[in-house]
Amino acid sequence: MTWYADVAVIGAGAAGCVAAAAATGSRRGARVIVVDGGAGATALSSGTVDVAGPDAASADPLDAGTPIATAVDALARWLPQHPYARVGASGRAQLGAALDVLRALASDVELIGASLDAPGLVVATSLGTVKTAALAQQTIAAGRLDQLAGKRIGVAHFGRIGHFDGRTAVATLRLAASMAAPDRRFEPFPLELKFLRRGRDARSGAFELARRFDDEPMIDGLACAVAATLRAGSRLQHLLLPPLIGLQHPRASLLRLSRAIGLPVSELSALPPSIPGWRLAQALLRGLAGHGVEVIRGRAVAATIGDGAVHSIDVLEAGAHQIRTLHARRFVLATGHLVGGGLRGDRQLLEPLLGLPVTLDGATPVAVTAGGLASDYRQPQPLLRAGIAVDEALRPLDARGRQTLYGNLHLAGALIGGNDPAVHKAGIGLGALTGYLAGQAAVAE
Repeated sequence: MTWYADVAVIGAGAAGCVAAAAATGSRRGARVIVVDGGAGATALSSGTVDVAGPDAASADPLDAGTPIATAVDALARWLPQHPYARVGASGRAQLGAALDVLRALASDVELIGASLDAPGLVVATSLGTVKTAALAQQTIAAGRLDQLAGKRIGVAHFGRIGHFDGRTAVATLRLAASMAAPDRRFEPFPLELKFLRRGRDARSGAFELARRFDDEPMIDGLACAVAATLRAGSRLQHLLLPPLIGLQHPRASLLRLSRAIGLPVSELSALPPSIPGWRLAQALLRGLAGHGVEVIRGRAVAATIGDGAVHSIDVLEAGAHQIRTLHARRFVLATGHLVGGGLRGDRQLLEPLLGLPVTLDGATPVAVTAGGLASDYRQPQPLLRAGIAVDEALRPLDARGRQTLYGNLHLAGALIGGNDPAVHKAGIGLGALTGYLAGQAAVAE
């Protein structure tokens, strides 16, 4: 059996989903098919959307820094091979529209953020560290630290939740608060609850616990544990929780808890494996249905190419054990970096589907050796910055970074070279922008 589409998007993370939505939104009646190869980096994300780090470091960890748009432009000026530079000023001007599409697709988790002309949100992670993000899920944004100045904050700790320890998180948060300007400081306190300590509860994994927190009796039990501890503890003005309060209905669960204990509550941003990241990935897929996009669950395994164009992609359908061919006029490749499987290699990085050349800064092939890593983790990592060089229309270039390889193929997301997400802080937000531009370009002709 064969599929036919106007646009085929390979990859169903944030970049691929935004690309599909942009394509359908830009051309009414276009048939867009997305190939969902399974969970990737979006599902592992923190529950926030990173666009760019501040362009000037501050000694104050609670300082949100420069406006988001300023930081994006600074990256483009500083790094001419960065995707923000590749798309040009006209491409960067579409960032607001791209984030609007992302928010509309993921409306189930309600992404909250400030204007691009303002600094981002400052939130705490489950380690107690502090990060700045352009957008955050409502359950996390409700606890943004830049709005909790002067307040006493409880950090709940209960059961045996993987890597999370409320006491360690509080110690780290206290250090951050002590380094902040006086008008930004807050007071964090550990709140150890007598909850989920025995039997099945103590042995449950994070995803099992998150699923159970969608049920009202579980939330009511947590509320009773909080109330019992608060009666004997200090007066608090906000409660931070581990990032696992519900898979399907986190906002309703947190609202029920807040009403029961009489305190505002929110979640910390997450580390992998990430419940908020999984929520975001699932919300994006649900959002595609509202745009009339067909999603095929399966893995792209081969491609037919010739005469400077991609003609079709072979897809091994999930659960069907058969290969079907997907024909399209234009393709968007959004398969991710090493985590998503868009790049592979044991000695040298390869793009496995089309054999696109993987380079560092558009020129040098990258070996998967110690040479691809900097000894100082704070420095840009060549291995992470490696990827496919693209032109301004996000079409792949040859190994010398000069000639367009396929005129009907556009790239989006982490597959594009030049970005180190750990250093440049350009994560899902960059994926949304390049996905938006790629989706528009795919229906422009």
